Amino acid sequence: MAPIALPQPAIQAFNNMLSLLDRSSSSATMAHFEKRDNMGYAIHPSLIVLLIMLGAALLVAMLAGMIRMYFPAEEGMTFPSNEQMEYMREVRERNLADLMATGRSTGKNRH
Repeated sequence: MAPIALPQPAIQAFNNMLSLLDRSSSSATMAHFEKRDNMGYAIHPSLIVLLIMLGAALLVAMLAGMIRMYFPAEEGMTFPSNEQMEYMREVRERNLADLMATGRSTGKNRH
């Protein structure tokens, strides 16, 4: 059987492919084939999303403060009812009594 004669451009293309394969093992061209984590952006996309969320939260807080400053509540300050004031007075007296009892019991054990 006679060898098949290939056209010169096919042989040249085959040699080019071989040379590319040989060069791909070197470290200089290997970076071209590595996976890119940042998809072409300067910073990671997750960080971009986080910064946008923080910016949106800051914008909402600023707008809420501005609305509260320029459009205050019209009814003004409301005061607690007499029943609530009496109940809170009782709670404060009970807490004070508990604190005094605790202070007396720990004060005896001091040296």
